[in-house]
Amino acid sequence: MSNWIECSSPDCRNTILPATAERTGGLCMPCVRAAVRNESEADVLANRRGVDLYAGITDPVELLKLVHKPHKYDPLVHWVPCAIPTDRLYLTLRPDQQLRMAGYAQSLIGTQRHDEAEAILGCLGAFTDVRMDHALRALIDHGSFWPYLAFRNASEEIRDSLIERIEWDAGHRRFIRCALAWIGDAVVVELFARWRKNPPSWYDVPFIPNESYPQVAGWELTDDDQRRDLYFQDCVALHPGTAEESDRFQVITNRADTCQWCGQALVNLLDVSLTELTGAEHAIHDCDRVQVVTCEACAMFCDPMYGTFNEHGIGSWSQANVIPDYWSCDGEYSGLPRSSMVPAGRRSALAAADIFLPTTFSQIGGRPAWVDNVEYPHCPVCSRTMMFLAQVNHEEMESYCEGFHYAFVCTIDV
Repeated sequence: MSNWIECSSPDCRNTILPATAERTGGLCMPCVRAAVRNESEADVLANRRGVDLYAGITDPVELLKLVHKPHKYDPLVHWVPCAIPTDRLYLTLRPDQQLRMAGYAQSLIGTQRHDEAEAILGCLGAFTDVRMDHALRALIDHGSFWPYLAFRNASEEIRDSLIERIEWDAGHRRFIRCALAWIGDAVVVELFARWRKNPPSWYDVPFIPNESYPQVAGWELTDDDQRRDLYFQDCVALHPGTAEESDRFQVITNRADTCQWCGQALVNLLDVSLTELTGAEHAIHDCDRVQVVTCEACAMFCDPMYGTFNEHGIGSWSQANVIPDYWSCDGEYSGLPRSSMVPAGRRSALAAADIFLPTTFSQIGGRPAWVDNVEYPHCPVCSRTMMFLAQVNHEEMESYCEGFHYAFVCTIDV
């Protein structure tokens, strides 16, 4: 019987047969594979070259075409990213350049690069006010209605064609309703109201409750058939940074009181002066500030978690919170970095309206970017749909982290 010997690698404790050692120079097979891999990686690093496709190009349309075009993977090539962020490039487009970009997207619809067309149309819908009816018509003729956001400035002709199409295109009805919701003009509002009162024969609930379709675009029908927006038109972007103590703005700060379920100290997800959002102080019970209270541990198991605040905006735990049956918490979680976001200027309310947009997502005001299904919570006191107030993206605060934290507020004075 052969005697086993130790692998010759100083950091390895594996044993191998003498015949294997003779063939590999004393290394076990895992160490042989590791050596081959390290040699390959070293060769790649030594020979990798940077390729900057954007060098010398100043036309933002041409830059954006390159940004959206996927690059073929090559381990020996490092594709240098565009120096200007994509959302900022879109904001620099003149009206004629916006139309050029829409025309370029139209040329890609229905081709193998259809995904690029959808990405471009979504960005144009979020970052510009361009009317892109020709591209939308091509999208509809292709039997596609995504991205819904692209339809927000659609013409009456596009709107009416969608209303007509929904009667016979059974396979796309839920997508058409989402596109119509993003158009959201008086005709669409009246249409949704009519459907609510007199449901057509095809009106069903296969995936999304019918009353939730307007919420896809950030609004709802009131009891008297009016449109009620569920987000503030004013929007302030939040970027990573160390916030100083301030009476006007704080993100994720410690509190002295504790969670009534797990006993862990509560935190203010937000403590913000509502003057940051024009008109919000009048919409939210005439408060000039608001604290959004949460428990970092229990919020992972209870969605939504409610807080309340007094006439001065000072927040506290809400007795409306009910422990779910599946609740399990040891009260030892503290994953959110304190005071790590700062205001970064105002931006469009739709700048982060879709999770697939090339932008940052932490913000106060504006329309939320839903990671999962659209789900505006209802106030535990008045049962009305709550308005979106803010969202914080954990990934933008810490590397290798993920998860969105949403804050909503009831604007109904009861």
